[in-house]
Amino acid sequence: KSIRALASGVLWSDDVQRKAGYSSKRAVALTKAAMVRHGGSEELQVAALDALSRYLDKAGLTADVLEGGGEGLVKAVMARHIGCSKVQKIGRSVLDFLGVDKSWKPAGRGTNGSGR
Repeated sequence: KSIRALASGVLWSDDVQRKAGYSSKRAVALTKAAMVRHGGSEELQVAALDALSRYLDKAGLTADVLEGGGEGLVKAVMARHIGCSKVQKIGRSVLDFLGVDKSWKPAGRGTNGSGR
């Protein structure tokens, strides 16, 4: 829920963001840190990828998402959760926003964190 709440901030007006002390750059960084720390949580990865998609689509934060290896992080999540259609769909959307070759697909077999 926290990741989704952070992502909703990109839709706030500049005035509201300023009053709330909202930083989209910090929100992106926190989202990526949560993805790394909780790599096995399919639910968190879906929420985080959705947030990254929102940061890219609604706020054009491509540089912030790419910073520190964002493309590789998304690819790693997709590989780890290869059996989760939501991770694959939203992850592909994020990669499309980042301009990654549309033919890229996760190789090998991963786990989705639930033993399935």
